[in-house]
Amino acid sequence: IGANACFLAGTVAVVFAPYLAVALVGVVFVGAAFGLMLSLYRSIVTQLVPRSHRGGAVSAAESFGRVMDTLTPVVIGSALALGTATLGFQQALQLSLVGVVGVGTVMGSLALVVVRTSPPLGT
Repeated sequence: IGANACFLAGTVAVVFAPYLAVALVGVVFVGAAFGLMLSLYRSIVTQLVPRSHRGGAVSAAESFGRVMDTLTPVVIGSALALGTATLGFQQALQLSLVGVVGVGTVMGSLALVVVRTSPPLGT
């Protein structure tokens, strides 16, 4: 959950940075959080299922990640197109980026809570 919060904070810093130095600090936060999340999520996925199903679980998780990689620019572009007329380009871009990362942070954190509080599979 800490890595998710770090990712969100870094994104907000980059998107709303008044100076380059602030944006650079935000980029460091985003990079550290992203690297930490990728390594942790694979470990969590492999611990969730019995050994005989780990390959399929990792494959499904990776496939879901690729689908999200594909859909995220579409969602941001759509939000940007809709928001530019009323908010202007800069505000629409800022809100689109923070909105997508915010939703991802909340969903990722909720998923971690569910995983940590659920009984192990196969019991």
